[in-house]
Amino acid sequence: WDDGVKFLRSCGKKRIAFLGNALFKVKYYTDEEFLAHLEAHGAAAEKALITFCTQEKTSFTNAVEGLLKVSPEAIFCGSDFLATMVCDLLAARNIDVPRQIAVLGFGGYPGGDFYTPALSTVDFQYNAIGEKAAELLAAPETLTGKRFDIFTPHKILCRESAIKTK
Repeated sequence: WDDGVKFLRSCGKKRIAFLGNALFKVKYYTDEEFLAHLEAHGAAAEKALITFCTQEKTSFTNAVEGLLKVSPEAIFCGSDFLATMVCDLLAARNIDVPRQIAVLGFGGYPGGDFYTPALSTVDFQYNAIGEKAAELLAAPETLTGKRFDIFTPHKILCRESAIKTK
């Protein structure tokens, strides 16, 4: 998340809205910690810029309409699928992506390169995740039964939906 915020800030965006999937809510921070992270990166730290929805049309449309009322410069989505839906909704409302509102996805959806506009995303690099899983399975002695975290690389794929426009 931090790298996505840094990327959008490098594109000149300060009012960064967050749209997450309400059915798949992963929170690493309390609301206060999350807002502090935004502020630390020079982004607007406003609770009104953070919302969750499902992919059901009414829930999704209501969430995005709510964000549009608080004038975001960018919408950072909790998945690439939400990001493509945001791009479609903005296009239907004649809002230019990325010139009026930038859109950044999260995940690395391989089809994002073929989407219009091509989707900028935080790419999880699924190949690297698969390689790490294969390494762990090939060496079962490393899987001791205790809980542990595995970190895999990610990168920002800068495409048409989020670019520096000013």
